[in-house]
Amino acid sequence: MSDKKHPNRREGFIRKALGFERTLHRWDKWLDSINHGRKVLQLQKSHPSLQEMRDTAQEILAELGFPHCSLLELYWLCCVFCDYWTKGGFMFEKLIPPDWFPFPYGFEDESGFDFREKRIYPPELWNQADLELWKEKDPFHYQLSSKTPEYYKRNTNFTIVLPSDHPVLKLVKKGSPIRTKADGETLL
Repeated sequence: MSDKKHPNRREGFIRKALGFERTLHRWDKWLDSINHGRKVLQLQKSHPSLQEMRDTAQEILAELGFPHCSLLELYWLCCVFCDYWTKGGFMFEKLIPPDWFPFPYGFEDESGFDFREKRIYPPELWNQADLELWKEKDPFHYQLSSKTPEYYKRNTNFTIVLPSDHPVLKLVKKGSPIRTKADGETLL
């Protein structure tokens, strides 16, 4: 199923990713990690290697209590290398990998993806109910009864499941979504 055939699926993913993105940017530790990443990765005379960037991203994201997620690493690195902060908020549309960024990034199957010059969104944030839903929808579930929720957590390319006590979940705002101004700036 491609997103072209099912545009609502893509819109739903982006809507969820935007909510997670705004939540991340209300968390001081996330913002501090971006500043720290800028100091570590931008002080070099040449651009860091892909491995240096991935190692730094994995280390910092683990310190923040995030499970491994390739898209979250790429998103964090875009936050580090893009000038998207404004006086009052953020210009999220500027989160595009720099021209010099080394691709392929290292997803399990990256053959169908081209991230160059494209806006990078954070991963979709899942909870236990999402895991159970997809477990029920999996056509192989009834054939392979040994699958557990951990099976569904293994695709760490584009989704993230946080423990219920993760500090960023306390910042999730319910109700009306935050609107972006006409010039693209988002105030949180």
